[in-house]
Amino acid sequence: MTEREFASNRTLVGILHTIIVGTSVLSLAAWWLHYDVVFYACAGVCTLLTIGVAFLVAYFSPDGIHFDTVFNALLFMGIGMLVDRSVFPGLLVGGAIYGFAYMVPVAVTDMMIDYHHRKIASIRRELSITREELLENLSKEESLHDRAPYMEDIYNRHCKTVPVLLAGIESLVEGAGEIDELRDYYEHGQWDRDRLALTAEGELPEFFSEDGLPRFFDELDGFLETLSEIAAEAQKR
Repeated sequence: MTEREFASNRTLVGILHTIIVGTSVLSLAAWWLHYDVVFYACAGVCTLLTIGVAFLVAYFSPDGIHFDTVFNALLFMGIGMLVDRSVFPGLLVGGAIYGFAYMVPVAVTDMMIDYHHRKIASIRRELSITREELLENLSKEESLHDRAPYMEDIYNRHCKTVPVLLAGIESLVEGAGEIDELRDYYEHGQWDRDRLALTAEGELPEFFSEDGLPRFFDELDGFLETLSEIAAEAQKR
């Protein structure tokens, strides 16, 4: 039996806890009340099991059986002989005390670990139930099949707008000097003079029509004003 197999056999560990702690308490009570038969039976079982478990756990530990393993057993045996002022009964009294002192902290720790394992398992079950309920509610939602295509349509209609706007703004920023030069040409009357001169020669190009340069500046100014309003709204948020 490996250390992992021994530690994972919780049924065996629980049985050992119960037997060692129970026999240690019964043997000490029987010793105090002078029930010799009960004392010898329970103390013998408790002593043998405690020493066996202690040495088995130490054997499978990284350090192996070392001085403390033997010293602890001898220490409690000595305490038992001093308390009972005898050799053989004193050894059993010490074994009962050793079993109680050795196994009760282990039993308490094991109970706490088992409690936390059961608590974690309960939380996982609750999370699993909640997840299933959410998935069931989503599957039953009537607007799901209408909402998803509608939102996808909005995305398809506008997903290319942002790259186009970014490219246009970048072009306007790079050509700001040229646009200023074109605005001066329009606002200082040179555009009108050239337009009149070309009118006499024949048909005017679109650049000199009302739908040409004037409309370009109207749309440009409106676009810049809209960007300014968007920026102001963003700052308020």
